[in-house]
Amino acid sequence: MGTILAGSPESPDLTDMQAGPATGDQTADYTFSVNYTDLDNHPPVYVNVSLYMSQIHRYLRFFKRDAFHFLLLEDLQEAPVQVLQGVQSFLGLDIQNLVGKDAELRANVGGAGHYLWFEMMSVIEAHPILLNVKRLIPESIRKLMFSGLKRSPIGQRVMDSYQLPPMKKETRQRLLDVFQKPNEELASFLSRDLSIWFLGEL
Repeated sequence: MGTILAGSPESPDLTDMQAGPATGDQTADYTFSVNYTDLDNHPPVYVNVSLYMSQIHRYLRFFKRDAFHFLLLEDLQEAPVQVLQGVQSFLGLDIQNLVGKDAELRANVGGAGHYLWFEMMSVIEAHPILLNVKRLIPESIRKLMFSGLKRSPIGQRVMDSYQLPPMKKETRQRLLDVFQKPNEELASFLSRDLSIWFLGEL
């Protein structure tokens, strides 16, 4: 199981392909599932980039430990003012309050906006003419158009329909097994308690 990467030299082995219900009209909701095996035996890219100590070790080959300032998302969520002041202090900057009095902290937000983007791209890529037009439009203009789509009634309806499917228990357990030792190493390196990362229910 893993992530299919475009341009991979070998295609994965697809098995257990299922779709349901077997029949329906244009308003029916369908569920599709497939298992695949990565033929080159490489870990999925999203697993690789989440093995933080592997990334840190690469940098430690060139820089000393005191050249780094490590932050956790949990710290930013719980104490944004103190965390940002710590960053400023580490960089040798004058300490300023970078968090507005009535600021709303929206940490690690993606979800519905990404869903709208992929839905839009799936429509464009299904039509060669639209795909060619897209290539002619500068990226800055495309971003403005997408921002307008997000604010439009159609964009709002698409984003409102977004629901993140629950992770399967076996998938969660497999990920916990993969990250157990690397995250224990990270906890030791940072001298931090990261036990919450090992919980089965997040």
